[in-house]
Amino acid sequence: MGKVRDTPMILIGVLGLIGVVAAAAGSHWLDPNLSDKLKLAWDHAVQFNLIHTAAMMAIFAALKIAEPESSAARWLNRSFVLLFAGTTIFCGTVYAICLGVPGKQVGHFAPVGGITMMLGWVSVAIAGF
Repeated sequence: MGKVRDTPMILIGVLGLIGVVAAAAGSHWLDPNLSDKLKLAWDHAVQFNLIHTAAMMAIFAALKIAEPESSAARWLNRSFVLLFAGTTIFCGTVYAICLGVPGKQVGHFAPVGGITMMLGWVSVAIAGF
């Protein structure tokens, strides 16, 4: 029998790695001629990336102790997926724009990612009921 992979933990690890690499890139490798507005956007994306990665780790830990068939577990699972998707979409969009992808091509994805993160947090709250 092969080794069982823990997909949520892999996703958390990859998202956390992206956040740390993005932080380093923002400090050392970003175009020095990037506008202050875009530098600030990059920094905010890094913060969102890392904060939501930590939140996903906490949700994952809560899922490990939750009753698997409970309403709380179902809502925590939803919140994990929504926070992962929202963080990836929102931060990825901001990173792409700062790296030179025209905002007209990808800018409309950022609000989708932001709303998806909000829904993730709503799902966390509902899990508490």
